[in-house]
Amino acid sequence: MKSRNLITLSIIFLFASSISVAQTVSKQTNFPVSGAVCPGLGTAYIVSRPQGFGSCSITWTVTNGQKQSESGNTVTVVWNDTPGAIGTVTATYTNCSNENNNGETASLQRLSIA
Repeated sequence: MKSRNLITLSIIFLFASSISVAQTVSKQTNFPVSGAVCPGLGTAYIVSRPQGFGSCSITWTVTNGQKQSESGNTVTVVWNDTPGAIGTVTATYTNCSNENNNGETASLQRLSIA
């Protein structure tokens, strides 16, 4: 009975810890068309730092674009001019004091309308 309660408690803890982390990437540069980005121009993005992630470093990766600059939880991306292409910007948390947070990611996709 003790082991069954321990397993149940472990499952509840894992479920609760997986939903308590809610990092998001959001666009900081506004363009005339809502949700659109302009290829060739820098678009700034920021990722949230949920509680417990303050000590983490952030590694930014970009597909169908290039990082123009990055600093901490902010990155500026210049998207490729490829109509219909999907671009992705991803923040990965690394070197966290709480090792369980290492490798957590947040991503945002965008569609080129150029």
